[in-house]
Amino acid sequence: MKPTDGNLARLLVRRVTEAPHHPLYVFLDRHGAIETSLSRESLYDVASRLASRLQDQELQRRPVALFLPHGPSFVIAFWAAILVGAVPVPLTRAHSSSRARRLASYQRQESSGIPRDILEGCAAAAVLTVSARAEAVSRETGLPVMVTDAGFAESRLREPLDMRSDRAAFIQYTSGSTAAPRGVRVSHANILHNCETISRAFGIRADDVGVSWLPLHHDMGLIGHVIQPVYSGISNHFLSPTVFAARPLRWLQAMARYRGSISGGPDSAFALCNNRVAPEDAAGLDLSRWRLAYCGAERIRPATLDRFASRFRASGFARHALYPCYGLAESTLFVSGRHGLRTRPVPESGATGSDAVSVGACPPDARVTVSDPEAGTALPDGQVGEVTVSSPSVADGYHGDLAQTAERFRVQPGGARVTLRTGDLGFLQDGELYITGRSDNCIQYHGRNVFAEDIEAAVMEAEPDGILRCAVFASEPDGQEPGTRITIILEHDGQTSRSRAERHTETVPGIVSLATGVVPHQVLLWPRGSIPVTTSGKTRRNRCRDLYLRMPQKVCR
Repeated sequence: MKPTDGNLARLLVRRVTEAPHHPLYVFLDRHGAIETSLSRESLYDVASRLASRLQDQELQRRPVALFLPHGPSFVIAFWAAILVGAVPVPLTRAHSSSRARRLASYQRQESSGIPRDILEGCAAAAVLTVSARAEAVSRETGLPVMVTDAGFAESRLREPLDMRSDRAAFIQYTSGSTAAPRGVRVSHANILHNCETISRAFGIRADDVGVSWLPLHHDMGLIGHVIQPVYSGISNHFLSPTVFAARPLRWLQAMARYRGSISGGPDSAFALCNNRVAPEDAAGLDLSRWRLAYCGAERIRPATLDRFASRFRASGFARHALYPCYGLAESTLFVSGRHGLRTRPVPESGATGSDAVSVGACPPDARVTVSDPEAGTALPDGQVGEVTVSSPSVADGYHGDLAQTAERFRVQPGGARVTLRTGDLGFLQDGELYITGRSDNCIQYHGRNVFAEDIEAAVMEAEPDGILRCAVFASEPDGQEPGTRITIILEHDGQTSRSRAERHTETVPGIVSLATGVVPHQVLLWPRGSIPVTTSGKTRRNRCRDLYLRMPQKVCR
């Protein structure tokens, strides 16, 4: 099968035929013990039973929302939709406001938390969920609801629907960190090509074992650890994201216990391990089989990965296993990556400690350029501009959003591939790509560009006691000349005394000024849970700025 031939249903059937009893997905409980295991054959059996029910409801070629918890029910529903030719749309619970929660409590109605704006945007024909959520989902959406945990019919899907490779395989919503989430139409050809690209770039072998705590609704978790194991013929072990967040050690213990060789996450995941795994706990780990530790999805900090490699060297972790990479949902998942840390100072940056990390050279059948965002002309090596990607992995647009599709995607002559304006800033040097930040997070400050992520990193690298996270944004009111006011919000962790945490509002300006050359206009302490984040944990800085501008200053303090 060529990378862009066929479809995901045909791929799964092929893998089942090759080795039906090969373990595919292993789900771990909160202690790291095996809770549920699915072989290729057992997955296909239960997925085809659910697919038969979807077929009875005539859901072929129609969007179907997957509103399911992290676990076996999600992967079964995803593959059931693929087998019947429906278009799965992975969803997760929306972050509701405290007012909404109070209102639901007053009405004595439990809210499902389903993101209704996304549900309406994708025009879902039905919702697949668990019985505990079914009543609330039905009441809130008015859509047909199919429960996935109430047993399965005896009848199986007779034969998977043979979808064309250019048809949508699923709709992957972006995180929504800088704009409203948008649904990327990922075709079967896109995903098969991207899986092949990942397989070659990672050098995936038959004896590799994946381990992941990443949310299954997110592209890195879904493609990297649900679809990729089927494509590459390996197995994957899953922890719950909440288990990882509560105790990051569980991730490393699972890597050691199940001899994981491929795993990773955003920079913040490695930082959590640096800060919250005690030396005595690390001493008992064997991480020698971890040969590829990918890091992406958000700004990569050299200091974070350096510290991780040093901290867990005694546990057998090899520095060369570090694998900084770059990708985005519009390009299915993966664009480029490389083994090892290579850094360069950001060109024309007046900040200290603002080195960018290389995310490698693009694959042979892809093209990455850096262009002037206004003129659209290509820039020479060493100049920062907007990153543009052209590859068979790039989707053809956003579902139901013609304006943004026209803005970001351009089909090449012949229609073989699409060119994408990523909205990310970076530069090329010696054939390798360096990402400097999101254009939406670039702030004009006294005539120079600074990135919110760099200021936030300077704050958090100082390890301020009692601070859970921080958010940085330009804080001039609308209509006022930009470029002089930058506000920093510190979020209290809810455990350290408030008076102790408030001291950082006085020390942070000096830390930031020394590290980045920026003198903040204001540093405020907000209570735990105040900084808005996306469903994948990214800071929503624009939303944070909106909240700030609406609040009386006495409320902010």
